[in-house]
Amino acid sequence: PAGVDAQAQGLWGSIGWATPATFGVAMAKTKGRTWLVTGDGAHQLTLNELAAMGRYGVTPRIFVLNNGIYGVEDMLSRRGAVYDDLASVNYHLLPEAFGCKDWLTAKVTTVAELDKVLDAIDEHKGAAYIEVMIPDEESQPLPADLIDRGYKLKTPR
Repeated sequence: PAGVDAQAQGLWGSIGWATPATFGVAMAKTKGRTWLVTGDGAHQLTLNELAAMGRYGVTPRIFVLNNGIYGVEDMLSRRGAVYDDLASVNYHLLPEAFGCKDWLTAKVTTVAELDKVLDAIDEHKGAAYIEVMIPDEESQPLPADLIDRGYKLKTPR
């Protein structure tokens, strides 16, 4: 929509970029909300920025998609590599642990729970931090031919 900006990093070359980038965007904004949707793997690398967000009173809306794996790695290559498994973290508890005051936090496992939280966010003036549990069957690898094409793309000269 008009007046909405989006930031993104390419592929997985800057994994962990989004959380500190969200802090920077939230600090720089003079109006409107800052939203972050991030995977749990990338978020684990830089989640300490939550403490800075709490310290400086920024009020982002953060959604951590928790499937317990470095999803981009697992989706683009064969499943089951042990190094793609993440340590189990109760993300929805982190804002309080990092000193964030008055953050709306929740862990959701169904679309109905997510809808309810989205309604609560609309009413909440402060930051929100939502852990969205992603079932394993929703984190399937890409078809082998698609993975192969992605690695064999030629860049124009």
